Amino acid sequence: MDKIKATVQTVIPQARHGPFAVATSDQIKEGSVTFSLEPTVWQEKEWPEPGSVVLLEELRKKRLGWRAQQGRFWQPSDEQSQQTARREKMNADQDTFRSFLVDGGRDRKNIFRVIALTGGVTRKQIEKLLENLPIGFRLGKDILPRAFEDLNEPLEVRVDGAVISIYPPRHRVIANTAFDSYRRREVTSLMNMDNVMDTFDPGHGQIRTCVHFDPAILGITDWANLSIGQVEVDFHVYPESKTREPNLKAPTFSKGDTLSLLDLIAGGREERLTVAQLQQWRELIMYAVMSLYHHYENPNVAEDDPTRVYYRPCWAEIEAAGKDDEKLITALEKLMGMIEMQ
Repeated sequence: MDKIKATVQTVIPQARHGPFAVATSDQIKEGSVTFSLEPTVWQEKEWPEPGSVVLLEELRKKRLGWRAQQGRFWQPSDEQSQQTARREKMNADQDTFRSFLVDGGRDRKNIFRVIALTGGVTRKQIEKLLENLPIGFRLGKDILPRAFEDLNEPLEVRVDGAVISIYPPRHRVIANTAFDSYRRREVTSLMNMDNVMDTFDPGHGQIRTCVHFDPAILGITDWANLSIGQVEVDFHVYPESKTREPNLKAPTFSKGDTLSLLDLIAGGREERLTVAQLQQWRELIMYAVMSLYHHYENPNVAEDDPTRVYYRPCWAEIEAAGKDDEKLITALEKLMGMIEMQ
């Protein structure tokens, strides 16, 4: 600890090691600070009094508290310096990136919200790039939009050095991405299309279009981390949150799994499935049955495969039962019996 502002509590004019004072400070959470009043430590002609505000420097931790190696009266310039230091600390503590909006692109109809800016790229550079990006967007509201509409809410932009990723807002999709090649051919002709539709990178259901170009064509120089001389702009059809969704594999049911499920719902191997149980668990039961059905009834299994032929009457009876619960229970019991006998 270098310097603190303290208030003198006690002055001891006579002591074994000479006069000294005891002070307290908000910057010292526990205990007090002592300092000698000898000229080698106290830099003023007059001694402080209880209540005097002092500046103490070069603090050392001792067994019984803190001791300052230098001290003087608090001055107006110290107050100004402390306020400046406090302001700088506050700015440092709040040095988190704040998103900002940019209008740009086709007829200034694009709205971008830059939510991350790293890798040495400046706000001025990314603003100029987005303002002049010769690409237009239209958004859809659903995962499979029947129609799309003009952009009326900000796309999300994340900048990491030479890679700019553009995502639609939450719960929306980019239904249409169009280059203004007929208006700004001098610019779009210098852009290199990497991937028109990439489903592997980043994966997780995302669809990405990737474009490379030298930012100089938009009048931007000194772009940071431009190792290959180009920036990469990635347009993602779905929101970034989709890449974070759990990529769960749909469960499949074997013969044993299907039999165990039906036994569990019925309450045991000797119990008969009731209509109430069927109605409560119909969706799960039919999912398991159809999973087993597609295990055998698919192009990879020969038509005359013995097992496929063996179970075929079960599928026909289940289909014929339709919404008749009693008939479906009978068909399921037949399936269970055939699984046990196989």
